[in-house]
Amino acid sequence: MEIFSSLFPEELFQTIVDETNRYARQNPRTPSSHMKGWEDTTVWEVCSYVGLRFLMGLHAKRCQRDLWSTDPLMCSSVFAKTMSRDRFNILTSALNFANNEGEHSAEDRLWKLRPVINVLDSMYRSIFVPRKNVIVDESLWAFKGRHQALQYNPSKRARRGLKVYKLCSSDGPEAGYTTAFNIYMGQDRGEFPASMKAVDDLMEKAKLLDKGYQLYTDNWYSSPTLFHYLQARKTTAVGKVHVNRRGMPSDLQASRGHIDFRSSKTGIQKGIILPARYDHHQPNHCLGALWRLPRRTATHHISSVLL
Repeated sequence: MEIFSSLFPEELFQTIVDETNRYARQNPRTPSSHMKGWEDTTVWEVCSYVGLRFLMGLHAKRCQRDLWSTDPLMCSSVFAKTMSRDRFNILTSALNFANNEGEHSAEDRLWKLRPVINVLDSMYRSIFVPRKNVIVDESLWAFKGRHQALQYNPSKRARRGLKVYKLCSSDGPEAGYTTAFNIYMGQDRGEFPASMKAVDDLMEKAKLLDKGYQLYTDNWYSSPTLFHYLQARKTTAVGKVHVNRRGMPSDLQASRGHIDFRSSKTGIQKGIILPARYDHHQPNHCLGALWRLPRRTATHHISSVLL
C-alpha cells in the first residue's frame, strides 16, 4: 500500500474526483426506476473504485455483472460490500480526468488523460533513480475502444492497443521498474529518426544522459547514428542491430564459433564495435558504444556484455 500511495498520490485522486463531479454536472443523467441520480463522489470512493478495477483482473468472470451475483457459486462478496453494481456503473460512465469545456492543445491527442499522465510521469521519475544499467523497449497497453493511434501487433500479449515506449531498470531487484514512458501517438516526426527520437526523449525525460549510464536496446532502436550520439552524451550503449542499418559495414562476415568486428575512428576504447556471431544457425549482429573505459579492460568488457 505504501508503494501504491507513492505512485498514485492523493492529489491525483482529488483531480479525478473534481473532474468526474464536473463532468456529471455538465452531462446530467435522467434518473430511472432502478438507477439513482448522480451524487458527488469522494476520494475514498474513487480509491475503492480503482481497487475493484484491480480485483477484476484477478477474478475472471464470464461478464462484469457476475461479480455482483448473489449466486453462492458465482459471487465475489468484496464487490457488493464495497459498492453497489449500479453505483459502480454510474462512476464508470462519469469517470473523467480533464475539463471538456476547458482549453487544451489541438495537437495533444491525449489531452483527456494529460493530468493523470503528467502526475504518473513525475512520480515515476522522482521516486526511484535507476542503477547503472537501463533498457529501452516498447509494450502495448490493451485498449478495446476507438483511437487513431491504436496499434496491432500479433507478437505482443495484448495484440491491440496503444504502443508505449518505456525506459526501465534492467538488473537487480528493481529490474523492470519504469523510470520514464511515452505513449506513441503517431507524431514522431522530428530532427531524429523515429527509433532514435524514442530513445533520446526517454533518456532526456529521465535525465540520465551525461551521467555514465549503460543502455541496452533491441534491433529496432540500435543504429550507429544513435550509438555515436549516446557516446557523445557519456552513455554506453549495447544491443542487437539489423545488418542493413545505415552506417553498418557491408563486409562483416563470421563463421560458426568466430567473431568478426569493426570499430569506428574513435577506436576500441571509445568506439563502435560491430561483432557478428552465429546464434541458432543465424548470424547475430550486435552494436556497442563504449564510453570512458580503460584501454586494458575495453576488450574484456565488450566480450562479457555482447556475448
